Amino acid sequence: MAELREDELEIVMEDGEVLHKRILFTANYGEKDVVFFTDYDAEDEEVNVMYYDEEGALTPLEEDAYGWAEEVLNTWIKDTEENEG
Repeated sequence: MAELREDELEIVMEDGEVLHKRILFTANYGEKDVVFFTDYDAEDEEVNVMYYDEEGALTPLEEDAYGWAEEVLNTWIKDTEENEG
C-alpha cells in the first residue's frame, strides 16, 4: 500500500473502492473533529465536510452543523485568497 501524502485522505467505500481526497483543513465543532476535503482534480471545487474520529472513520455532519461549516469554509476561502493575492 502506498504511503499517503500529508494532505491526503483515503476513503474506503462499502464496495471496496478506494477514494483519495485532498484535505483542505480540519476544525472542531464543539467536541467533534471535522475535516474539509475535495477531489485532487476537482473542476467544480466542491468541498465535502464530515466528522472524523480517532480511528479515521468519517460520518456525515448533523443538520445543525451545516451553517457553521459554511461560515468556516467561507472564512478559509477568503483568508486563502488574501494570502495568495
